[in-house]
Amino acid sequence: MTIQDFFTGLPLAIGIVFFLIGLFLLFIIISIAVRVGIDNSKTSKMLKELLELQRK
Repeated sequence: MTIQDFFTGLPLAIGIVFFLIGLFLLFIIISIAVRVGIDNSKTSKMLKELLELQRK
């Protein structure tokens, strides 16, 4: 494998790496959004209780 062959395959490798990083970030964002969506009902109740406790 010569240097020229390496640089010919380089853009493809970089593209694949960025694609995988993009998928990974998308997965993280979706999982966080799902967790927030699930916890949102619980946290809003907790926040209301905390506000009521602070008012007293």
